[in-house]
Amino acid sequence: MAKTPKIDIDSTLLPYLHITGYLNREEVYKHLKCSDLFMQFSTGEGGVCNKSGSLAAAFVAGLPILGNKGDMTNQTLIDEEVIVFADKQGEENLPILISLLEHPAKRQLHAQRTRDYYEKYLDWSTIAEQYLAWLT
Repeated sequence: MAKTPKIDIDSTLLPYLHITGYLNREEVYKHLKCSDLFMQFSTGEGGVCNKSGSLAAAFVAGLPILGNKGDMTNQTLIDEEVIVFADKQGEENLPILISLLEHPAKRQLHAQRTRDYYEKYLDWSTIAEQYLAWLT
């Protein structure tokens, strides 16, 4: 199983990061709502997928999402262009990240896609309606 190389945090990236360590669930949403971007890179071949509670929290917060594709990545995440995929190796992804951080209009576009995706597929009322339709 291939592992994603670690990115060394240097002076280029450090000004953009706020590292909290572990947060309880009450604190997570507060930090996400104050964030500009959500990043999730899986090691190995899995990629980002809807099975991640962290990814779900990013959807709820309406954040633009940067991640990597893999064999667990849902096709709807790809088709709806809801995630900015950065599938290069390690530091080769830095230009994509920095471009998103330095261009608010790009982040706003991807944040809107995230909100639209959440309402279309993940919102509780949408899930409940689909579930009720399957029962009848």
